[in-house]
Amino acid sequence: MFHKIEKLTSIGKFRDFSAHGDIAFKPLTVIYAENGSGKTTLAAIFRSIATNNPSLISKRVSTNSTMPQMAQIHHRSDLADPTTQTTITYRRNAWSTGNTNIEVFDVHFISENVYSGFEFTNDQRKQLHHFIVGAQGILIKQHIEHECF
Repeated sequence: MFHKIEKLTSIGKFRDFSAHGDIAFKPLTVIYAENGSGKTTLAAIFRSIATNNPSLISKRVSTNSTMPQMAQIHHRSDLADPTTQTTITYRRNAWSTGNTNIEVFDVHFISENVYSGFEFTNDQRKQLHHFIVGAQGILIKQHIEHECF
């Protein structure tokens, strides 16, 4: 689990962010703020780590930035044991390590996995069954597979 964002430099709204005080993530951490404050940038950072896709960060270079992009995030495999902490670092358009054990539920997740009424692609049809539970859900899944494949 991510424990703490230590430093973000030249990534979106975070031109030169350094952690101060006790801002560690808890087992449930909710991030909410006004529009334009950096929530989507944080989601892009987490998605970049999860998919090991550095381009999600490089596309978000801060305006008028003179410093190279950098991120430093602490990760703990055991929340009760601080010695299990490792640091995941983004430098020179690459992550020091990835972390596929996270999922980011953002607008991109919705676009890729949920039928929203705007667009219904084959990829969405394939993923739709992951959100259906119960006998009725099974019937819907079978109908989709029969009609679409």
